[in-house]
Amino acid sequence: MSAPTTVSVFKARVGSYPGLTMVPQEIIAAARTKLTSYMEQNLFRDFRVFGFGSNLCVIIAHDSGPGAKNIIDIMWLVIETCADMGIRMKLHGVGEDIFPDTGAEHERPGRPEGTELSFSERRCNPFILFASDRVTPGSFNLPLLRIFGDPLGNPALSVDRTMSAGFSFEVVDLASSRTQVFETPRDLNRLIAYLGSGGRSERIITAVSHVDSRGQFLDGELIASASTPLIHWKDGAIPASGGLAIVRAEEGLPATGDILAPFSIPRVVQGFWERHGSAPLTPMVSTAPPSTLGSFAVVAALGFNLSGGKLIGPCDMFSGPEWTEVRSHFTRVAMYLHSNLLS
Repeated sequence: MSAPTTVSVFKARVGSYPGLTMVPQEIIAAARTKLTSYMEQNLFRDFRVFGFGSNLCVIIAHDSGPGAKNIIDIMWLVIETCADMGIRMKLHGVGEDIFPDTGAEHERPGRPEGTELSFSERRCNPFILFASDRVTPGSFNLPLLRIFGDPLGNPALSVDRTMSAGFSFEVVDLASSRTQVFETPRDLNRLIAYLGSGGRSERIITAVSHVDSRGQFLDGELIASASTPLIHWKDGAIPASGGLAIVRAEEGLPATGDILAPFSIPRVVQGFWERHGSAPLTPMVSTAPPSTLGSFAVVAALGFNLSGGKLIGPCDMFSGPEWTEVRSHFTRVAMYLHSNLLS
């Protein structure tokens, strides 16, 4: 197998308008210009930058490995440049997912919020990046569980020899900072019970790997990962600033359609109206976030392929006509829940 390539994704609220609706194109262009200058210095292999809802999102392909300080330093420089622009443009929510009080009395966290996968390239290397907004952490728990743990939702878990041995789920408890590992199908009931207790936003599936891939993948090689929040608010609540997840696909891994399928079910999550209510996590076109109801819980899916350390894509996975009907159904559910918010 080839030397591993690391795919790192980061997000930050660097300012949006109006309210939480979208990041200005001027800020996205500034981030792209700065990242291009770093790539030309051979500091990483490739990148993409986009805005979704109130978040600026960056994906970087590099050879520096997980947790690389040089990549983290680059991201802080990009975030600081964009946040300065957001302040000058008097945009909403600059830095609020990094500092509870916009950074006035707090040290900067060790790294921006994000997640990453490091893997050796195969014959083809598709993966999907999910970005959510206006929702508390844990929004990817149920989709990841259905993708890698539910043979009724993903039949390949039963018939594909590479996947039939099951998967290992790493779960972080935000309240205690403890990490536990569960193996499916053996620990499936325990995993469901653990995720369902202690608050839906406090326990997060952060990594998924094969239990036994029959030699198709390196031992311990991650096939999915999800981010955890940087901070808690002063009242102990977790901010509803969304999260990120990366899921690899195909050839011994779940098919693209099976990865997207859980997002077609209207699953109610916390975070609606800035974490004070609930709404279905609605799959949206990445360039068209909703403007209604103030704090619609939303998720975007961008498909990529990795080839020689270079990114091919993105393909907006929720832009197809079948998702239009899904969005209409989800919107009706959200509006009903919103009408009962204060009842």
